[in-house]
Amino acid sequence: MSSIISPMLAMPSVGACLPLLYFRFPTYSDPPDYLANPVYGYNPQTSHFHFNPIHEQFLKTLELNFFVSKYSELSSRDGGKQSVYCLNYGLCVRQNLRWGKPKGREYRAYFVARPFNFNNKIEEFLRNSKRIICCNLDCNKNFPFEQLQFLEEVTNMKCPLCQSPLNVISNSETIEAELKRIDRNKLLPDIERGMIYEIHKAEKSLKPKEIAEELDCSHQLIGRRAKRLDENLGLLIREGEGTRRVYKLTKKAENDYFSGTE
Repeated sequence: MSSIISPMLAMPSVGACLPLLYFRFPTYSDPPDYLANPVYGYNPQTSHFHFNPIHEQFLKTLELNFFVSKYSELSSRDGGKQSVYCLNYGLCVRQNLRWGKPKGREYRAYFVARPFNFNNKIEEFLRNSKRIICCNLDCNKNFPFEQLQFLEEVTNMKCPLCQSPLNVISNSETIEAELKRIDRNKLLPDIERGMIYEIHKAEKSLKPKEIAEELDCSHQLIGRRAKRLDENLGLLIREGEGTRRVYKLTKKAENDYFSGTE
């Protein structure tokens, strides 16, 4: 993908959402089959990308300002649930990105192909992002890190609004907390992560069959994984027997994986 708008997610202004506009789409000396369709040559559609649903909160500002839109939720090739987003069509035209996907049933999973996986890109950006903040708590003005040179040369690192000193800091405490939750989330296999996500999304207890349908796997597999999530990890509660069996999340699961994400 030749470009994607950076999720500068903790920043309130639209301008702060733009600095990471250039995540280069990987190039291949020998492109994989789904990127080298003879009809489309070596210039594939690159308007959509996917990531773990836990990252959605970080793209809210971009979505509210119509830079990106949520397209759907699909299962990746690794079996985990993924949120699929697309770039604004006009932005794609401006940046010479081909929009959409190739035609044909063989491309039904095109949007969740591995080259479009942005989990690592989003997490890397969040971990490395910095911002400039006014030390005056009454002002508490934030500036994007890209304005550092301007603030050093023009204001001598003083806030333009209140003249208080400015300080360069790394991620906010909120983002740090979210990154820790993301790290915990990674400890679970895709199927188990998908299970707790589906139950949380439904906001009610679910039957094994209902979860299996969403994750495109057998209810027997769901049953085995549920046992581990219940007895070993304390993330799930299994209630009922046989066809009446349902699963619900424990408070530990809600706090560890979803607290503060609403």
